[in-house]
Amino acid sequence: MVALQAGLTLVGNTCMAAAAYRIYDYERSTSSSSSSATGIASNEDYARSDVTTLTKQPPPPPAVDNDASFFAKLVIKSLLLAGVVKYGELLF
Repeated sequence: MVALQAGLTLVGNTCMAAAAYRIYDYERSTSSSSSSATGIASNEDYARSDVTTLTKQPPPPPAVDNDASFFAKLVIKSLLLAGVVKYGELLF
């Protein structure tokens, strides 16, 4: 029974990893399009705008994490959550 559970867990995790990679690959391929197609204005777009017609300049777009920092945050949060799940019963 344990071997069956381990095998099914392996298959499920592999499928999730493949799906996550496909989403990442799709986003990476579509991010090369122009910023106007995504609706996100760059700082150059703000600099080129006519300041006299704007009463208030919109805030700059939020900072986007690069892949390495996103992955590091994901690993840290996953490890912390796994620790809480594993050892949480000892605390409560």
